[in-house]
Amino acid sequence: MKRIIVFLIVVMVLSVSGTAWSQGLTRINPGELDRASQNALMALDLAKGGADLSGIPYFRVTPSTRMSFMAKIPPGYSRVDRAVYKFDQTQMGVRTLEQVDKYEDSQGNSMATFSSIMFTVLRPKAGEVEATKGSLLAAMQDVEKLDKGLANDTRSMVSKFQKINGLPADGMFGPGTARELAQQIDIIDIHEMRSSPANTGGGAASAAPASYTDNPRVEILVLPAAMVEANPAMYNNGFASLDAVRTNALSPGTFQAQANRGSEFYMFAFFHDYVDPTKDLRIGFSSREKKKERRSMTDERYALAGQRPVLMEKVKISGKLGKKVYANVFLDDEYVAGIKLK
Repeated sequence: MKRIIVFLIVVMVLSVSGTAWSQGLTRINPGELDRASQNALMALDLAKGGADLSGIPYFRVTPSTRMSFMAKIPPGYSRVDRAVYKFDQTQMGVRTLEQVDKYEDSQGNSMATFSSIMFTVLRPKAGEVEATKGSLLAAMQDVEKLDKGLANDTRSMVSKFQKINGLPADGMFGPGTARELAQQIDIIDIHEMRSSPANTGGGAASAAPASYTDNPRVEILVLPAAMVEANPAMYNNGFASLDAVRTNALSPGTFQAQANRGSEFYMFAFFHDYVDPTKDLRIGFSSREKKKERRSMTDERYALAGQRPVLMEKVKISGKLGKKVYANVFLDDEYVAGIKLK
């Protein structure tokens, strides 16, 4: 089974040119994603189906990888619609893909699932290239034995790949071709994969998860207050403002340089997961990471049902900053995210 999965990746890499990873939250055609992101979606689908990814050299799953698969597809249901969304990668290079899948059975009954994968794309090291090369060769040997027609169809793609990469274009998938291909397959370092039931109202694209997480992904950004107030329509529009906020967000060094007594800023917290609308959300400032100081907490806020919340809080520097300053986000008094400002 794993070798067949490896072969599918071979076909994908040989046949997909790939596009750049663009900015913003966007619904996209999965075929327009770059190679690494298509591989990440394949990893998500395989894991949802119960496949073991640990033996596939370019899917990195470690004990720290968070997995939660609560959605089970009953027998007789087939996927009829899929909506895929992508987020711009963070400054640390972490990407997130989300998808909502709609399924139906022969009787017209329907259900939907909400799934996401958080991952980093890494270039393979020498040992990883060799491991992938071995897997590719073994996979191709299996295909030669199991399906001669498929193997013949693949040779034309192999020949084209060889020609593009300056190899003898004989269509034979030997060690040299396998090594060149292995060098081009990125490592998908998987941080988290989730899947949960979703409610369908207007099709798969409008589905929202029926359950909430107590460990949401949160992106915290800081902008000068004057910039935000000069163009509130650009910055005060929920997730539609994410690109603009990211583009103009202050780095920790720039924040420190501007954080004088009396200066004002806006703190943004974009929640990339749904949270329980009955639980309060607050931003706090502290000299310690993950700690709460009551005197520096913002007012309580609440998410709207079926929407990812965005917190936007104005902050005024009333005195000299301490040696360390953290902005921490809390969900019902429990720490969920934070950044070091100084």
